[in-house]
Amino acid sequence: MSLNLDIDVALQELVDRGYQAGVFPESREEITLDLSDTAIKRTWDGYDVIVFDPDAYDSMLKARDNKKPYSDNSWAVVDVDVEHQVPGSSQDRFVDHGIKQTGSGPVEHKRIYQVPEFLKDSTDVIRALMRKKAPTIALDTDTVPFRSVYTAKLGLMAIGYENEADPRAQNAWQIFYQEMGLNQRRSDGVKERHVKLDFGLRHKPTNFG
Repeated sequence: MSLNLDIDVALQELVDRGYQAGVFPESREEITLDLSDTAIKRTWDGYDVIVFDPDAYDSMLKARDNKKPYSDNSWAVVDVDVEHQVPGSSQDRFVDHGIKQTGSGPVEHKRIYQVPEFLKDSTDVIRALMRKKAPTIALDTDTVPFRSVYTAKLGLMAIGYENEADPRAQNAWQIFYQEMGLNQRRSDGVKERHVKLDFGLRHKPTNFG
């Protein structure tokens, strides 16, 4: 079976989905948030919230206090739908309100997270685990975050099967994520190697048999 893929589109989708799933170590970043900084913590629509530039990060995944060497408290992040379904259930969590217009002056849009009750009056520093935005793959010289051409081709095969509504797609995705997990464990830290796009992923017709 030959899978006809637009390799540019499929490769970007693969990177996007990999970042969403967190299979690339570089897709996550822990940052510090100073809750005394009014540029970060403010009032919005009657809520105490923290705000992010939506161009900087895709979303916040979790947060914890800044105590060292180990934290005492951590807070999950839930969608605002949870509060609609079970009112009051998100008091000990951050609530994601999505991207909203903020400010009474120049129009600006921010990603809004309602803070847990525990942090409403806090001026502490906390640590947030953020999901970074996936890089845009546009040039032949751009780097994609795969350790091997084989792993990338597994993902492209899964997308190809999925586009054709082929039942083999589910198994292909399982193999891809399994291989990504193995590659991550084999990673040698700062000596981590990446694959350039001129290995044939973009220019040659891909026949997966």
